[in-house]
Amino acid sequence: MHEVWKDIPNYEGLYQISNLGNVKSLCFGARNIRKSNIVKLLHQSTNNLGYHKVQLYKDGKSKMFYVHRLVALSFIPNPDNKPQINHKDGNKDNNTVDNLEWVTSKENLNHAVEKGLRRRSQMKGKTGILNKNSKKIYQYDKYGNYIATYYGISEAARSLNGNASSINACLKGRNKTSCGYIWKYADPNP
Repeated sequence: MHEVWKDIPNYEGLYQISNLGNVKSLCFGARNIRKSNIVKLLHQSTNNLGYHKVQLYKDGKSKMFYVHRLVALSFIPNPDNKPQINHKDGNKDNNTVDNLEWVTSKENLNHAVEKGLRRRSQMKGKTGILNKNSKKIYQYDKYGNYIATYYGISEAARSLNGNASSINACLKGRNKTSCGYIWKYADPNP
């Protein structure tokens, strides 16, 4: 494949990305001042999940970017405004434009399961009173009148179409109410 270079969006004249996943600096030195027509390929590091990343500088500030995202932003149209980029072959080292596609979170997860990169979670564990880790919580109205008992935060959130993290914040004392109710653990020392 012939290597094609394009300016990185918002870093025009400073950095370019290629359709093969290489990144180069068009300027280097103090304050990103272009000193000559010589360009420099940037070193790519890898995060703990195996994704390649580069650090770009602009106006005295640095920002880290994933290489596969830069390639997609520069070379692949995204008419449906999908938020994630998928490596078609499942290889995070292959950041060529032919190996990348825009996807939804669900499409990305399904692809990972199909490729054997991730197991599908069945989420069929014991819940509520059957789960030894669940703690009994009490629901009160805003006047302190008892309403109900739940055998876990998730059970309470599901029954009220509420948010488990919001209920948890009440139980930890960070919020006063959640879903319009006061929440307390059954025992004072959860």
